Amino acid sequence: MTSIKPGFLKEVDLEKTLAACVGSPLRGDDRIGLVVCEELSKCGFPSVKCEYGLENCIQEIEEAEPRTLLIIDAVYSDKLDEGDVVLVNPEEASDYTIPTTHSLPMRLVIDMLLKQGVIERALILGISVKKLDVSLEISPRVLEAGLLLSKPLCNAFHKAGIEE
Repeated sequence: MTSIKPGFLKEVDLEKTLAACVGSPLRGDDRIGLVVCEELSKCGFPSVKCEYGLENCIQEIEEAEPRTLLIIDAVYSDKLDEGDVVLVNPEEASDYTIPTTHSLPMRLVIDMLLKQGVIERALILGISVKKLDVSLEISPRVLEAGLLLSKPLCNAFHKAGIEE
């Protein structure tokens, strides 16, 4: 059973937060960010789907004018089990491998957005994956983690009474 640590949202100020959900629709578990994006969109949580990399949705991020960018993506680490969820600052992300289909390193894109004043803060919400081969299938534990993760984000968004 996948578990999400209670209180992970205390790091996330939902006021003026945009979820940038990253993933490849063709690489198995790497698609999980896109699935989370669909769930967040259903509940009205401000989100943008970044297929194949964060750099592919820079314009949408700029137009949303968020203070905080919550990047939801697949991560890989020998220290994590499949479906584990981590919330880290980009500086701490070196402890995890972000399975990349990105043409630009994510850290470079985050630094650019920060330096240009597009965002004030970035956080990476990573879901640990194992299967990255060419496939449309997401591992059951990874899918469960993504769906489980979406619920507290949607609930917190509605409790905060934030309007888009």
